[in-house]
Amino acid sequence: MGVTATAPGKLFLLGEYAVLHGAPALLAAMDARCRVSLAPAGTWRLTARPLGLADLALADDGGPPKNATDDLRRALAVFDAVRRTVTHDHELPPLSVTIDTRAFFRGDHKLGLGASAAVAVALTTAMHHLLGYPEDKAAIADAATRAHRMAQGGEGSGADIATAVYGGIVEFVAGQPVQPRNWPAGLHARPVITGDGADTRELVAAVRHLAVIDPAGHDTAMSRLADIADRGRTAIVRSDIPALLDACRASLDALTTLGTAAGAGIVTVRHRALADAVAGTGAVFKTTGAGGGDLGLILAPSRAALDAATRAAESLGHVCPAMAFGAPGVAVTDVSEAVR
Repeated sequence: MGVTATAPGKLFLLGEYAVLHGAPALLAAMDARCRVSLAPAGTWRLTARPLGLADLALADDGGPPKNATDDLRRALAVFDAVRRTVTHDHELPPLSVTIDTRAFFRGDHKLGLGASAAVAVALTTAMHHLLGYPEDKAAIADAATRAHRMAQGGEGSGADIATAVYGGIVEFVAGQPVQPRNWPAGLHARPVITGDGADTRELVAAVRHLAVIDPAGHDTAMSRLADIADRGRTAIVRSDIPALLDACRASLDALTTLGTAAGAGIVTVRHRALADAVAGTGAVFKTTGAGGGDLGLILAPSRAALDAATRAAESLGHVCPAMAFGAPGVAVTDVSEAVR
């Protein structure tokens, strides 16, 4: 027998960028799930079809093949970082690894749902089970965060990892325990595919550069975003939908100002057109995550307003996939006997 683990994607509700500076962030686990399967094998093999990898022969220790190109090493970065993190103290036998992230794609377009974080969490969980570790979500989150940062060159708040581990609606503050939150009754939401994808690291790097060339402007922008996120957190706790929608409107404006100052294109012309089209329905549109061409988010105080906002977005050529918010966190099936 082997082991299979699945983990959800995520969407930021509030707290983008400011979360990197200690502000609270609110995120929802989405029902797009990564699936990782491990099975004993004679040699290390890996299949990840969305990455174009089918039964790839790995090195004897599970690392990248000796002749791996730079592109292949980048494709294997998350897997290899998790493998090295988990096996730092305990060795795993050769495994056949299958990573399925098809739910994070629509055709050839990769949705901005945190696929790499979901892979890190599902893979860490599956390897922990093979090693006979007790079920400990905090330990999984810690190991997956360290591995994910390693794969991303030290970047990342860990919010996407925490959401994939715990699921539901989470309040995340770096260095503090994750706080589960309830989705306010009567709040309706829909993701929106707003473009052709965005490079999160490029956008974050542009904002970091702003801190170098204009420290005061950067700090003012982060303080504004942190205040908005704190207002949103209070609104979630109180189930105050009007206050939450106001915070989301303010977030889009603050991210527009930040993106302009940083030359980052966080909020694009298409985003602004979407926000204007949705505003007349009583709903709110905002970017989510790093912004750019990734997913956006429509939030509405009623089903009727959400339907009207969805039609408005679709009339501009956008796709609004039906996805559930608050999906369960990482889960395991088909557990084999421990190998330690």
